Amino acid sequence: MLRNFDVEGILRDDLRRARERVQQTLASFLRIADQAGAGAPERLDQAAADHSVARDQVVAAIQRWNQFCQFGTVPEDLAVKTKRIAPRVEMRSRRPSFRVERLFPRVSASNQRYARCASSC
Repeated sequence: MLRNFDVEGILRDDLRRARERVQQTLASFLRIADQAGAGAPERLDQAAADHSVARDQVVAAIQRWNQFCQFGTVPEDLAVKTKRIAPRVEMRSRRPSFRVERLFPRVSASNQRYARCASSC
C-alpha cells in the first residue's frame, strides 16, 4: 500500500518526466524545422503534434500534482494502489516536501506569494 510520501514522489516524477518530454519534442521540432528538403512538411506536422501532446501531458501532470498538494486528492490510478484516499487532515498535519521555486524556477512575483502560502501548509 502506498503512503502519502510515495504518492507525492510518484507525482513529482511524473511531472519531471513530462517536462523532459516537452523539451525533447521541442528539440526534435526545431531540428526538423532547421532541415530543408523533401518530406519536411509532413515530418514538421508530426513533430508539432508530438510537442502538443507532450504539453498536454505536462498540464495533466501539474493538475494531478496540484490536486494532491492542495486537497490531498490521490489520482484514481494511484488510489487503487493506496486502497484509500488520504484525508485532508493528514496533508495539513505535515509540511509538504516540495518547493514551487524548485519545480518552476521562473516563478513570477505574484506567484511567489502562493509559493510562500503553499510551503506553510
